[in-house]
Amino acid sequence: MILIIAVLCLAIFVLLTIAFANQDRSQVRFQNGKTVEVEVARTQAQQADGLSGRTELGGGEGMLFLHGNREIRYYWMKDMLIPIDIIWIDGERVAGYLERVEVEDPPYTLRSSVVPVDKVLEVNAGFVKDNNVAIGDLLDIRLPAE
Repeated sequence: MILIIAVLCLAIFVLLTIAFANQDRSQVRFQNGKTVEVEVARTQAQQADGLSGRTELGGGEGMLFLHGNREIRYYWMKDMLIPIDIIWIDGERVAGYLERVEVEDPPYTLRSSVVPVDKVLEVNAGFVKDNNVAIGDLLDIRLPAE
């Protein structure tokens, strides 16, 4: 009897852990249904580090940079080891993108949005082309409650 209760408690714990873990995930869902699980860079320190030093990025993964206001944004490839696509986001719409931004050593090129944006999404190089991302696409951005 004690064993049955212990197994049931463990099963409930595992199910609740999975349910809450999925609620805490930050995601960006594109119009074609593709969902990217994102790490969120909110602080200046997190944004300065970005994806620096990463040797790989999963196909459905990325980093979402949240800025407090709409401005022209400037990004560079400091300490980057992999090429990426950069997607400029205004509100929940794609405002522009750069495809296949290559690694530079040393980094000397500043890349900028053409219009003011409040979010930037970095994903694997080729994502924009593979998913037919277009300017004006509506995104469903899901962030966990803080």
